[in-house]
Amino acid sequence: TLYHAQKRVGVSGRDKVAIFGMGPMGEAGVMVAKALNATVIAIDVLDERLIFAKEIGADYMVNGSQCNVLEAISEITRGEGVDVAIDCSGNSKGEKDALSIIKPFGQVVYIGENTEVLINPSDQLIRKEAMLLGSWYFPIWEFEEIAQFIVRKKVPLKKMVTHTFKFRDAAGAYEMFDKRLTGAVLLVNND
Repeated sequence: TLYHAQKRVGVSGRDKVAIFGMGPMGEAGVMVAKALNATVIAIDVLDERLIFAKEIGADYMVNGSQCNVLEAISEITRGEGVDVAIDCSGNSKGEKDALSIIKPFGQVVYIGENTEVLINPSDQLIRKEAMLLGSWYFPIWEFEEIAQFIVRKKVPLKKMVTHTFKFRDAAGAYEMFDKRLTGAVLLVNND
């Protein structure tokens, strides 16, 4: 999903990419953006998730519960803003902030699902000539391309899996994941 989204907006080594939400989707976003040589800013409200984001390649971490995200991004980018902001949190504040931190001609991708967010189209989109894109999953015809990218760029996907459970323990696995006590979870056969 994050490869497909970043391919659509053309992320490259020229870009500063901010990613909101360091769950498994956001973590994958960090890995893809780093593999594309972008400068990556991870944003979350949990320090342990930000620490992990640093381990997998984030250049900067911003804890939105401890600082003003807009001010932190302005400081990191020396007032320019980011080229691409990707929201994986599905949080209204994250989605709104994503639109606020992009520079003119910047791009925002919404991946985290949400039913409503209040935006200011004049300031956040129109006057910046910004692009807002929704991205959900990835097409089957990109599977081979994604697999080759992972191998060629040595994307460390195994690091995302923090817990392995047997299928019979799936309910407990989902409960732990829902409480944000795990990263990506792998369910294996009961053998």
